[in-house]
Amino acid sequence: MFRRITSSFLRVPKKARTACLVSIIMPGAGHVYNREVVKGVMLWAMAMGFLIWGYVSWSQYCVTYNQMFEQTAMHDIALAQARHSVPHLWVPFVFYLMVVVFSAYDAYLVARQVIDLINREKAIRESERRDVQMGDGDATV
Repeated sequence: MFRRITSSFLRVPKKARTACLVSIIMPGAGHVYNREVVKGVMLWAMAMGFLIWGYVSWSQYCVTYNQMFEQTAMHDIALAQARHSVPHLWVPFVFYLMVVVFSAYDAYLVARQVIDLINREKAIRESERRDVQMGDGDATV
């Protein structure tokens, strides 16, 4: 992002809302849209890690519940044993949600910065173009 802005980059329309929505759908995709690929891949990997952790925890919870229910045929005992085997079932899903919110918000902010940077660069190039044209006009007079 700190390299010189190329002409092809100036022609690519960037929208902050698009970056935000894409990041909500798939965490990290908004950063890829903003050309921050490494950050996007890292956020996507974190989100997938939390989803996998949540799925494994939920699977373990269900297996424990079903086994205890088959053995005792009592819902309360099976539920207590399942809660004991996976005490904080909600934690991976909360972390996943935090990654999604951070990814969407950060992608939106970065896209706004990129849009401002592109607008500034276009204004600078336009003023340079006008200065060159004005300079050519003075030389011919």
